[in-house]
Amino acid sequence: MDKDDIEKWSKRYDDEYEQRLQAIQDDLSSALYDRGYLTQDEVVDAIRWKLADWARSPHPQGATGWERVGWG
Repeated sequence: MDKDDIEKWSKRYDDEYEQRLQAIQDDLSSALYDRGYLTQDEVVDAIRWKLADWARSPHPQGATGWERVGWG
């Protein structure tokens, strides 16, 4: 993988990443940096953020995360 490949995939990730998920990521990053820990509500947000990302991610066999666990 070279610099051009990294830039291509980085742009694709940025273009497809939901603004709502980016906001959650930014809020969590700020809270963790400022306080050094996350509150219980922030941990719930982190789980939702990662599950939302995982649920949409395609599996090599074509199913999304939710479909792989029978919820899709």
